[in-house]
Amino acid sequence: MSELVTGRKGLSRDSVRRIKEALRLPKAYARLFDLLALYGEPQLRSRQMEAHAIQQKIVNLRDDLKKLNDQTINIRNQRRVVGQPELFQTFAALGSRKIGASLIEIRQRTGIDEATIRTCLSILENEGIIEKLSERYHVIVSQVDLFGLNGSDGLDGLIFRTCGDIQDRRKEILADKHNLVFYSCFSVKQSQLDVIRERIRDAIFNVLDDVQDDDGDHVMQFFFAGYGAERTKTPTSD
Repeated sequence: MSELVTGRKGLSRDSVRRIKEALRLPKAYARLFDLLALYGEPQLRSRQMEAHAIQQKIVNLRDDLKKLNDQTINIRNQRRVVGQPELFQTFAALGSRKIGASLIEIRQRTGIDEATIRTCLSILENEGIIEKLSERYHVIVSQVDLFGLNGSDGLDGLIFRTCGDIQDRRKEILADKHNLVFYSCFSVKQSQLDVIRERIRDAIFNVLDDVQDDDGDHVMQFFFAGYGAERTKTPTSD
């Protein structure tokens, strides 16, 4: 650690992970550490990652952390917010905090019908997550994972709705060459499950940080669930 601090040794992806584990950083601050490492250590970046884009993400995340420290966002109905994938899609379509998006732009980016979008916008606005200015909607907190929702309330509904959508649209999803469908099974030591979860989560966030574009014209959904293959056996009575 001392060699890293004094600059005698550079950071690697593995050392970034180990430092975060040692410091036990909260999720949001771990993301900030990742971005600072990417900005300060060019060898950690992919070819598509540019320093100015990383710097802007750092600024946005710092602003979010300051707002979260200054004012706690209290979600009145956590299950209603977390359990609706359309709400997250609407949020993702809002673009940069400065420019925001109109109702028409949100519909073009998501393909969601106008009535559903209006409902989602109303929920987000009432919960203090976005604001409406001159017929355009702007995010107040730029990271959807910084809503302060740490419990499992609503996650069962989100899984149910998302998996149902995948099932209903399975042929459409498979027919589009831009989509990715991936399934794998592998053997691991149970004692390493928490470490594996964190490493996969970090890898996913690194990719999302790399490709996310506030000026994007299309919302892409990404659903990942890593879980054991064992089925929980329900006791039977004789």
